[in-house]
Amino acid sequence: MYKNRFNTIMLDKISLEKLKLYQELQTYQENIYSIHFISTMQKMSYSKLKQLLTELSVDLKTIDKDTYPLLTSTNQIFIHGWMPNTESYYLYLIKKSIPYLFLVECLLNQVSTLQEFSTKYFISSSTVRRRLVNLHDYLHTMDLQINFSKMKLIGDERLIRITFLLFLWLGDRGKHPQLQHFQIEETEKLSSVTRLSPYHDYPTAQSMTRHYAEIAAQRIKGKHFVTDTPKYDTVLKNNLSPNYSECISILEVPKEKQLAEARFLAWLSFYGPSFYYENDLLFHSLEELLQKEGSIEYLFNSKVLTPLLTELFGSKKMIKKQVIRMNMVNIFFSYAVFQCNTPTFSSLTCTFLYKDNPLFQELCHTIKKRLSALSKHRHFFWMNRCLTELTQSFAILLFPEYERLERKYVLHVSILYESSFTFFQKLDTFLAGIPFVDNHPFDETQLDTIDFVISSSETLAENIDPDKVIVFPFPNDQKYLYELLGELSTLYSKKIKGPLLEPLVT
Repeated sequence: MYKNRFNTIMLDKISLEKLKLYQELQTYQENIYSIHFISTMQKMSYSKLKQLLTELSVDLKTIDKDTYPLLTSTNQIFIHGWMPNTESYYLYLIKKSIPYLFLVECLLNQVSTLQEFSTKYFISSSTVRRRLVNLHDYLHTMDLQINFSKMKLIGDERLIRITFLLFLWLGDRGKHPQLQHFQIEETEKLSSVTRLSPYHDYPTAQSMTRHYAEIAAQRIKGKHFVTDTPKYDTVLKNNLSPNYSECISILEVPKEKQLAEARFLAWLSFYGPSFYYENDLLFHSLEELLQKEGSIEYLFNSKVLTPLLTELFGSKKMIKKQVIRMNMVNIFFSYAVFQCNTPTFSSLTCTFLYKDNPLFQELCHTIKKRLSALSKHRHFFWMNRCLTELTQSFAILLFPEYERLERKYVLHVSILYESSFTFFQKLDTFLAGIPFVDNHPFDETQLDTIDFVISSSETLAENIDPDKVIVFPFPNDQKYLYELLGELSTLYSKKIKGPLLEPLVT
């Protein structure tokens, strides 16, 4: 949870350390532990652990004043079932972070200067500026600036709204108490601004629409309006509702700004990877655009999309999931509208996910090679400004399918159990569901090709190198299966540690 771009922007070093520790503590059995024991297990100094535990205890009491203390009066650690879950603690840390508070105040316009902000939250101005460095640097990649003295974001209003939309959603899931002016029922008609939307019945669509309405209403009230562009027509075409003025009436947009606001709202339905289901009714119109010779869409399809998918998945394994292909189209033209880095959920939360995975790095290099070639075309010079981000966005989308088909980096294991098909079948079925594991029939003559042997006892595996043996005696116990998954995941991470190629993700 803690290793992603969003968290490095929002949380300081101590908060990240507390979050990581709390995640680890949640994996321990309910019991009382000594600080020395936990410090040994976590490979952390006693004094450092004590400091983090002291702060953690205060935080948990703030979240729930009736909870049992984490750190007891005798300096022991009490792990119990009433501790807040990890997400609750994570959101607590985010919502008290300076970047989150700063973004909220910029949106609500309740303080007008940095000094007022510092006074309100009892923080020095120098601390505020220091803690906003990562946010400032991230926004700069989108040509957005922070005006510290006036508590404002400056730049393309569309990118500013998307930034608020994503950052505040990730920070509080759209639950900020001062952004609750609309009910979902009131904002439903906003979705009608398009004749047909890729969201259709996806569960979170209505909540996200309400969240956007809160943000847009605040910005419009402050006289901040979006601009229009014909670039939307790549995905909008004739999809805007003729009754768009009525659809967005809840936002109280001045008449002369209504068309631009409505078209931006409609285009947001296609922003980033927005399709969720195969055979979406919109696929046909997008496919027509991709096949229209001489168009920018045609160039993208012929130079990148089709040859890339064929190269990655082969003619026989050519990816058949249209939902992935069309999401690549949406991602590409989301970047094309702004012609710079753009904020997306995946870029904020998944960027570091596969950082040390050599298979992911190979995928990135393959994608980047195709995109680099296209960026030399005069219509695509802009791609050079966001080549790495665009590469990573495609790679994150394609990696689960690529990893499933490409078996170059996996753990090779064999099962050595008593002659009980019941035990063997349970474990064999479990291993078959792990994408980074290949299970081979046990063969003493082929042990050099096997990474690990999973055995029911050390005795059965006494003639095998102990470093290659995983003793697992309980194949019918779900709890132990989960523990085995964790151990295999750790071993897999060690196997692929140290990318074979120079990392793209930094």
